Amino acid sequence: MRPRLLRIAKWIAYPAFYLFSLALFGYLTFPYDQLKGRVIAEFDRMQQKSKRRSRSADPPLRLEIDELDGHWLTGVAVTGARLIIPPSTDVRRKAKPGPAKRATEDDKAAQPSVISINHATARVQLLPLLTGSVTIDFWAEVFAGEVSGTVPYGAGGGDAEVEIEGLQLGEIAPLKSLLEGMPVLGVLGGSIQLSPKEGKFAKADGRLDIRIDDVVLGDGKTKVQGVALPAAQVGQITIVANAKDGLLKIEDLNAQGRDFELTGEGKVKLHESWDRSQADVMLKFRFADGYRDKSEATRGLLGKPGDKFPAAIEVAPGSKFKQAKTADDYYQFHLGGPLSKIDFKPAGTGKPARSRARRPGKSVRPGTKYQQMQKKLKGRKPSLKSATGEDEPPVQDSDRTAPHQTPSKPGANPMGERRLDGAADTRPAPNPDTR
Repeated sequence: MRPRLLRIAKWIAYPAFYLFSLALFGYLTFPYDQLKGRVIAEFDRMQQKSKRRSRSADPPLRLEIDELDGHWLTGVAVTGARLIIPPSTDVRRKAKPGPAKRATEDDKAAQPSVISINHATARVQLLPLLTGSVTIDFWAEVFAGEVSGTVPYGAGGGDAEVEIEGLQLGEIAPLKSLLEGMPVLGVLGGSIQLSPKEGKFAKADGRLDIRIDDVVLGDGKTKVQGVALPAAQVGQITIVANAKDGLLKIEDLNAQGRDFELTGEGKVKLHESWDRSQADVMLKFRFADGYRDKSEATRGLLGKPGDKFPAAIEVAPGSKFKQAKTADDYYQFHLGGPLSKIDFKPAGTGKPARSRARRPGKSVRPGTKYQQMQKKLKGRKPSLKSATGEDEPPVQDSDRTAPHQTPSKPGANPMGERRLDGAADTRPAPNPDTR
């Protein structure tokens, strides 16, 4: 019996040792440098494809990786990754070339935003492979916090679950760009769960629950419109949304802080590529009267409560706050477009009315109301009214003064013309032969 067990053990031990050696030396000698180049090239290819599909003039995103290594048997670890978001074409067009040692605010706004990932790991789970599904576990240290979860890959299906913990808003460079350089502090956390239908996230059901604690706008040092505003206490921002058939509807979006109030509503149409998901959100906010009257800086920039003069933030060149002003003293903006390029448009009651005046040098097109009116008035002759208010007959062409004649003195009528007061001149006309 014992010799038989030894023969069976040899048949098992040799293949097991071979597979172990293959996995070990494959792990130690795997060309991760080439894999890093392949990942960057594939990311660039996807960005170029997305740009051609959307026909956008904005430059694509760029990915940089310092080091890529293995993680367990089926995963990779990334150290020092950077996602570079170039400024949009509109922002770069507005940027003004400043001196070499002193950049203007427009130059700073035209700088790219960088999302830095200190360390990240991703690996394929082994058990779901038995059922034909590919599920990826990931973890990343980003924005001084952590993001972890599981996402499906390919058509195998599976739910997507993401946990967010301890993200610092002050570290999110794209957020600072959206707020035009205003510093913002806070700690973000929450969760996202999505269950795709028919393997498509564009038809997914799920829920989003995000909270941002201890939010503060401004730091008392950074200048906004040339003024350093004191810190505004916003408090906690809560965002709750439910997804049904690929439509994520916001059920609760609010913040009731001591110095700032925020409310919002809207929806996001999900897409297979998250950056192409379409947002349609309305945000409404205002600064409390106590904060607006807190200092000379706040009174000058935000306007003193009860003052009839417009706030400086509304009349500043290029400002959209005047158009965003509502009747109840709030500012309202509409967030629309794809998530990769959110467009902030003012949506208040302060929009200026469109001017109907023609632009200089613009000709009138035939058939317009302007030309039709000119045709109607072309054959009309003005009606004169006498001093008594009665209509006078129209002036005949024979009664008009010839163009070459010089006007006579007031009260004189040398050619026997009709006087301006409507009465005929009874004085005889002078003889042209008499000198």
